[in-house]
Amino acid sequence: MFDLEAVADAIDGPVTLLGLSQGCALSIAFALRHPKKVERLILVGSYAQGMLARSDTPNARLEADTLANLVHLGWGKEVPAFNQVFTHLFVPSGTPEQHSWWRRLERESASPKIALRTLEVLHKIDVLADAAKLDVPTLIFHANDDARIPFDEGRKLAAVIAGAQFVALDSANHILLETEPAWEVFLSTLRTFLPETKTHRPINATYHLTNAEEDVVALVAKGMGNYEIANVLGKSEKTVRNQITVALDKVGVRSRSELIVKVLSEG
Repeated sequence: MFDLEAVADAIDGPVTLLGLSQGCALSIAFALRHPKKVERLILVGSYAQGMLARSDTPNARLEADTLANLVHLGWGKEVPAFNQVFTHLFVPSGTPEQHSWWRRLERESASPKIALRTLEVLHKIDVLADAAKLDVPTLIFHANDDARIPFDEGRKLAAVIAGAQFVALDSANHILLETEPAWEVFLSTLRTFLPETKTHRPINATYHLTNAEEDVVALVAKGMGNYEIANVLGKSEKTVRNQITVALDKVGVRSRSELIVKVLSEG
């Protein structure tokens, strides 16, 4: 929560808050705690109650324990059995390359100890009552065949948030891929929900970005993925990826999210 508050404080005015997966519960809690700071809420692959909060049956405990044991034994390791379970829960229709970057993300995002502790907390999280108190325009997306978070959990959350718009995505991926048809549905609905964006503000000249790099960064700041940026600018995805890498280095940040915050807060 403190990290999210720090980022929001660096941006003037209210923000549109995007929550993904377990980040949705945090987004709900933040929006309730800081109602004047959040003007819109977007939740993707969401749930208000963790596995053990919504069901304390023997089967639910067995599933929770099984996932915890898999994390304990295989997190961050090249163990085929472990990798296959988790990559197919999150991106079942992903390519071998996409499964590879997902495994790399797991290794780099948390140690096995932290991953296990996080999973244990998420199993018990419950913000359903908080969600019912929200008074903010909310858009909820959920893949209809999501293997990680049941589809009904997204619908249940939408039912308790007053006026929430629920959009079912024809996908099995918990992490939506920009190469699947559901991605275009996601983008078009998102653009309708969001207000018209202002003309892009010049990027700080001290970063010494080339015109081509500025064009790419401007589209990153609008939330576009590499595939969409490549189509808009008439470039290959590889070129876009390389230019983003160079821009990250010049701006002095490590991720796209940090880059967006930097550009929006300084522009």
